[in-house]
Amino acid sequence: MSMATYLLRRLGIAVATLLALSFLVFSALEALPGDLASRILGRGATPRAVAELNAQLGLDQPFLSRYFSWLGNFLQGDFGTLVGKGSNSSATVSGLLANQGVNSLLLGGVTLLLLVPIVLVVGSVTAVRAGGVTDSVISGLSFVFLSVPEFVVGTVLIYLLSVRLDLLPPLSLLGQGESPITQPEVLVLPVLTLLLGLVAFAGRFLRASMIDVLTSEFVQSARLNGTPERRIVWKIALRSALVPTVQIIAMLVPYLVGGLIIVETVFSYPGIGSQFSAGVLSGEIRLVQAVAVLSAAMTVFANLGADLLVMFLVPKLRPGASR
Repeated sequence: MSMATYLLRRLGIAVATLLALSFLVFSALEALPGDLASRILGRGATPRAVAELNAQLGLDQPFLSRYFSWLGNFLQGDFGTLVGKGSNSSATVSGLLANQGVNSLLLGGVTLLLLVPIVLVVGSVTAVRAGGVTDSVISGLSFVFLSVPEFVVGTVLIYLLSVRLDLLPPLSLLGQGESPITQPEVLVLPVLTLLLGLVAFAGRFLRASMIDVLTSEFVQSARLNGTPERRIVWKIALRSALVPTVQIIAMLVPYLVGGLIIVETVFSYPGIGSQFSAGVLSGEIRLVQAVAVLSAAMTVFANLGADLLVMFLVPKLRPGASR
């Protein structure tokens, strides 16, 4: 199989997966109990007002017609209008996501950029010093951060770093014309909260992978042949452990997306996650659908990107390569 054929096949699988997920998301939210128009207008709405809103939103059409109409608009970047309580009738989901999406991408991007080098350092140090004091301390902290939810970690960080030490703002509130780029201090606590759990998980995975390599017969033979320990750790063990580590980081994308929703809500960060939480409470069904499908797309393509990166790092894994 050629590389082009492999890419086309993977893209086809990705598209089919996203279509299936979009149908499931649309079906699940459409199946919610109660009438959407009635929930939007409130209990005092007249039947005529409910019927008019149903017609305006296309809710009087058959289910499949509504789905394909929504999907067609979605593929063109039209995610619908905001219809929840208190929403501006002219506001669109696309406009809201465009305004807040940059902030969420910045928060997620900074987290990922810091995650990779920190995981490499933590995983390597704990693997080389397995069983020692450093390994025991880091492993113990990792277990704690894996066990404690993000909202608890965020609350503790607010208390320690904002309330007690007054080092950072407790909430990521921004004034008119401000952004996380001009006020980078509002990123510190949300990024730190996300990193603690992600590093704990990925670092333990890299540690286990490197220990497997360091105790393998191949490495033992390299030691007997006089290969320097530094070369064994950085050239052999770390490189061998990079492939599963890249894959596990890609698998953490759904965790990161879920973490963004929680962390943005805890810190009042102006991003898609906090808007998603507000949308769930206010009945913004189109906003919830858009965020759910876009999150699924990020996960699918992150895993595809990870597979391509692995093939770049290890050429023998490419389609058609000789083993």
